Amino acid sequence: MDPTRTKLVLFAVSAGIAGFAGAWFAVVNSPITNFSAPPMLGLIWLAVAVTFGIRRPGGGAGGIVFSVLPVVLVGIGGDWGSPWDALPDGLRQIIGSAEIAALLFGLGAISLAREPDGVLTQTTRGLRDRRLARAARERDRVGGSPESSDEAPDRESLPPQARATPVTSVPKEAARKAAAPGEVPILELREVCAGYGEVEVLHGLSLQVAAGEVVAVLGANGAGKSTLCGVIAGTVGTRSGRVIFEGTDVTDMAVHLRARRGMLLAPEARGIFPGLSVDDNLAVRLRTETARRQAQQRFPILADRHNQTAELLSGGEQQQLAMAVALADPPGLFLADEPSLGLSPMATISVFEALAEMNDRGTALILVEEQAGSALELADRVVIMDLGRITWSGPADEVDLDRLQEAYLGR
Repeated sequence: MDPTRTKLVLFAVSAGIAGFAGAWFAVVNSPITNFSAPPMLGLIWLAVAVTFGIRRPGGGAGGIVFSVLPVVLVGIGGDWGSPWDALPDGLRQIIGSAEIAALLFGLGAISLAREPDGVLTQTTRGLRDRRLARAARERDRVGGSPESSDEAPDRESLPPQARATPVTSVPKEAARKAAAPGEVPILELREVCAGYGEVEVLHGLSLQVAAGEVVAVLGANGAGKSTLCGVIAGTVGTRSGRVIFEGTDVTDMAVHLRARRGMLLAPEARGIFPGLSVDDNLAVRLRTETARRQAQQRFPILADRHNQTAELLSGGEQQQLAMAVALADPPGLFLADEPSLGLSPMATISVFEALAEMNDRGTALILVEEQAGSALELADRVVIMDLGRITWSGPADEVDLDRLQEAYLGR
């Protein structure tokens, strides 16, 4: 779908609805004066919208509830008789007051801190969690295996040692058997030129990556490192040259088709869906319960915060969420664009340990990183870029420090 066209259509429709509603408001409340829309009423409506969710269709029920709730409260407070006569007079006066509805919606809006999508979403997810917990207890009772179900596991039922157990890895030497000399490299770039608009960023760049190899791409800002990742993953089109993956020309292949073939990109922006919960992020990318459980076992924080919106995670936790998918189902080639950007030292260590584990399981890595020290510790080979060209390439233990200083410091 075309996102620009979709946004414009939605904006036009919503503006039309607002204009139509405003016209009817004027007809019903004519004449319109500066007292027709008091600011306090607008604040109450805002609280109603936030309480019921401003990003979900169910939020439309807020208008109905706002209209009906005051009538119900006034009825309970005085107009209606039995069985409400049994309530204390003081409580009935509070319930029937004109401010109680606004107070309730204000308190409901406070729940925004716990569930940004509103009370309806919070209730729905609570019901889902209880349903999944009952399903997990039923499986335990009948002796079934959780891995055989497509439902999410009951996280609280997982013992601590199970939640912290990493997924099984393969020794790196065994994974490297596919990278024997003379075999077709897993990735090959042939004289690639690419850029944005009239600006060309990559100028005839060529590169080969063997299966199971870790290639660190170093260079200063503006050297073209992120553009290189975009060209490989398909998010940036090529002007000339070819991109070959596992012996197949994927130059004109769509991004999602490249991903299906085993080529995944973790961009600088973490590569997650910030508006979805942790569970939903995992479910979008991992279709089996076994894979999702492996991801949560590798990063227990994802199980602890399974119901939290991804955008509310810390930077390190978001990066773990992005990488958990690849660790649960290792691709043939993983592109990590600035994986330590904005992370604390401890989070950076965790991310690089995950990258090393992924490589141990046979995944080839292209690591774009400005922290040269961390990249050199993990890399088998280093590529130094400057102004869209590769100026040096060689084994990590033979890095040309003069070239490295020239790339970063301009010497």
